[in-house]
Amino acid sequence: MSDNSRFIGRGENLSKKIMLRLIDCVGIESQVNIKWMIDPIEFIHLDQEVRNHNFDLVLRRNNGKDIVIEVNYKHGEKAARKARTIFGPLVRAAGHEYITIDDYDCRKKGIFYLDSKKEHEITWDDFYDIIDALVKAGVKPQ
Repeated sequence: MSDNSRFIGRGENLSKKIMLRLIDCVGIESQVNIKWMIDPIEFIHLDQEVRNHNFDLVLRRNNGKDIVIEVNYKHGEKAARKARTIFGPLVRAAGHEYITIDDYDCRKKGIFYLDSKKEHEITWDDFYDIIDALVKAGVKPQ
């Protein structure tokens, strides 16, 4: 198990698989620290809690406009507020796209759903959840 795999939250691996099928990209990384996705001048002005933040996924695209992705399962209002007021604006200012996949926006049997055996079979709802998040963030297909 890699150091990053222990930090993977619910829905992240499935989101990664679906993103790779939907978006033309050169790669995808997990648990990428904020310092690699924002302007270095902005980074030095952040408090330590924000500096320690890792984005769940980063889709690297040919056009250089990466997609920074947060997969939020039961993260609550504090995480949502940080996404809206801190992370999103900083990432966009650096020329990237930023999306959140929030449990409260997903379908009942979408990417966060687990059956009684704690398993998940991929369904169209999973794809719809990801596509809805991309549309909500204004990400357009290439």
